Amino acid sequence: MVCCSRLGLRLADVVLPNGLIIDEIEAEAPSLRVGHNPWSVSLPEGGSVIARLSAFSLARFLNAISPGGLTDCRVSVREGRIIVEGSKRVLITIRATVSAKLAIVSGQKLNLELLGAEAMGADIKGMIQEQIAAINPVLNCADLPLKSRIDSVSAENDWIEIRLSALSG
Repeated sequence: MVCCSRLGLRLADVVLPNGLIIDEIEAEAPSLRVGHNPWSVSLPEGGSVIARLSAFSLARFLNAISPGGLTDCRVSVREGRIIVEGSKRVLITIRATVSAKLAIVSGQKLNLELLGAEAMGADIKGMIQEQIAAINPVLNCADLPLKSRIDSVSAENDWIEIRLSALSG
């Protein structure tokens, strides 16, 4: 086992199991313990984590999974909202706009919560809700390398910032 008295860590382009890429993760803790058989990392005194996700990375994720056949997704993040514009081909290509916010569920998951959806002036919120359910959770603490809890999330200027507490253990 290896121990250290202070941890400052910065990770870039962290790929989650669902395919979402977190642009940057910064972690700080007063101490760190690393085991090697099996491999394990723990923070005996806990710590803090900030994860940053860009609108570009979220758009790349949505284009890769193509929820409900939605393609050519463009994402903007402002005033606590995530705005997604995408196309769906039925007989013709229809452009849709979806507005959502991120909601913390039990401190462990981050879900998209649908605020509104429209295509060609019509409300399509009911049609989009199923696709949102298939995407959720966008972030699950169980997928992170450290035991953690989501404390807050903010969405401004095309960036999403997620603040977490790394739990001791």
